[in-house]
Amino acid sequence: MKLKNSIIILSIICFLNLNCTLKKNSIVIDSSQDSGINEVICSYPFTPSNNLVLLLFYKDAMRYLTHSGDICRYSFARKLKKEVQSSFFLPQGCITATIDDINDALYHPAELLKRLNY
Repeated sequence: MKLKNSIIILSIICFLNLNCTLKKNSIVIDSSQDSGINEVICSYPFTPSNNLVLLLFYKDAMRYLTHSGDICRYSFARKLKKEVQSSFFLPQGCITATIDDINDALYHPAELLKRLNY
């Protein structure tokens, strides 16, 4: 009975954490150029500050990295890479594979599509 209660409490905490991080994250990015400053509004599929959410919505992240505008997708990729590389619970092999997938989504989407079928 005690284990069941612990699982329920843990599930509720995870759900609340997931609910907070699933909100679409709109961010304004300044793209400075010689002729002036342009602002771009990017709507990330999720907040890239939680590895659990990345694992749950991996294909959505890769789809966004492949199909969004350059400024938004490169910004999202930088944030994802930073989060993955700083993870304390992902093994090095998973970190390397995820970084490779992020790079393929940016530069070789056809190769990533073959692997993930997203």
